[in-house]
Amino acid sequence: MKKIFYFLISVLCCISSVRLMAQERGDVLADSLLASYSSGQVANLYISAGLPPSVINVEYGIEEYKITYQTIDADGSPTFATGLLVLPVNPTCPLPLGVYNHGTFTDYASMPSNLGQEHMIGVSYATTGYVGVLPDLVGYGSSPGFPNYQHARSTGTANVDMLRAARLFCQQKGIDLNGQIFITGYSQGGHSAMAAHRELELYYANEFTVTACAPLSGAYDMSGTQTNFVFSDNHYEGNIYLGFIIMAFKEIYPDLLPWSFSEVFLPPYDTLLYNHLSAFNTPLGVLNSMLPTDPHDLMQPDLLEAFFADPNHPFRQVLRDNDVYDWAPSAPVQMGYCEGDSSIYYQNAILARNTFIANGSTNVEAVSRGAAFGHGECILPAILAAKNWFDSLKETCGQTGIEQSIASGEANLQVYPNPMAVNTTFMLNLPDKVMSKIDIYDMSGRLVKSFPRVNVQQYTINKDGLTPGIYLAQVTADRVYRVKLVVNE
Repeated sequence: MKKIFYFLISVLCCISSVRLMAQERGDVLADSLLASYSSGQVANLYISAGLPPSVINVEYGIEEYKITYQTIDADGSPTFATGLLVLPVNPTCPLPLGVYNHGTFTDYASMPSNLGQEHMIGVSYATTGYVGVLPDLVGYGSSPGFPNYQHARSTGTANVDMLRAARLFCQQKGIDLNGQIFITGYSQGGHSAMAAHRELELYYANEFTVTACAPLSGAYDMSGTQTNFVFSDNHYEGNIYLGFIIMAFKEIYPDLLPWSFSEVFLPPYDTLLYNHLSAFNTPLGVLNSMLPTDPHDLMQPDLLEAFFADPNHPFRQVLRDNDVYDWAPSAPVQMGYCEGDSSIYYQNAILARNTFIANGSTNVEAVSRGAAFGHGECILPAILAAKNWFDSLKETCGQTGIEQSIASGEANLQVYPNPMAVNTTFMLNLPDKVMSKIDIYDMSGRLVKSFPRVNVQQYTINKDGLTPGIYLAQVTADRVYRVKLVVNE
């Protein structure tokens, strides 16, 4: 009897140990330093990339880390993903998180965590005082399985969990965060940025607050605007996107999309697409050049006929499931596009803007970055404009909240007493405006206290749940105000 008792105890202890070791979403599973550059070397990186250093001010040296973190797959099952974190060296104040979602690639070498070409965007953020956050996304980089290309929910959760991992990693490195989160991305990354913003606001608002989002040249309405554009005539420059999205969605929605590749694509493209996408080592441009420019020459005519005849065709259903334009963002959104883009129709941005406004959003824009620019030519002006916009909203070192307002002659928010002993009052000095929300963040960027429905000009909070230290108070009113809040013993 005693032996049985000790056996049961040992089993329970083992089970307990497994639970203690179980990973949570956002946990950092591994990290490795990939590169380190002084500020002078960063300037040389720009020159090597064909960019004048004057395009981005070089303020800090940087370090680039590959991060492996816990997340979930499209079906909600546990998996892991990788991404690139780019940190400034020896920052002088708390930093915002600058998230960039990559464009469409069909080879592992181009991923951010492999220092593919877009890693320089992360460098441009870190050297100017952001933590650059570049997710590979699920199925990319070192993540198992086929890439979840253009899948909105798993793209959103991969972004959420990489933000968590970034926050934890910065804490380990002794880097303070200021609570600001800026999100952008180009092409596939435009859709990804919008999906991430939606995921954060709809499902994680108690944990994160998006400061601003700049989706660029993304297919936000895949089921309508983008599909109609692709098949509007007999020429489309990006038929690789069709092959990629169909293969990805067949993996994610096997019951809805039971067709074999040969039942979807005409030979020899059925075998060609399957082999190259499965291997995932052929660059996008090379693979696209192997395909016909007319999508009707790529796909089985019977399937296309059924697709266009049935508004609820399974392919239409899965596209609709991944549209990201029909919701109401709270944080400012500035979409960039170019009218000459023959890969992603610019009307995706116009529809998204109009739908957001109809749904009640008040701070959304769709801005042309060059009427004559094509998809490739639009990249640089769109990305630079997004960065400049973020810089205008970013807290500067030594000036936060009321200090920043006073410096610009807009002292519309008072916080007193500060430091806080027991209670502190927030007062908005605008007669026709009210505060809608007050969020309190610790210096690791974690939301520790929230007052979501304030709707008054003056509001008093107490320090319950706040340990002595420095916090960031973010007040949403006519715009977002941020103030350093000190809590005394």
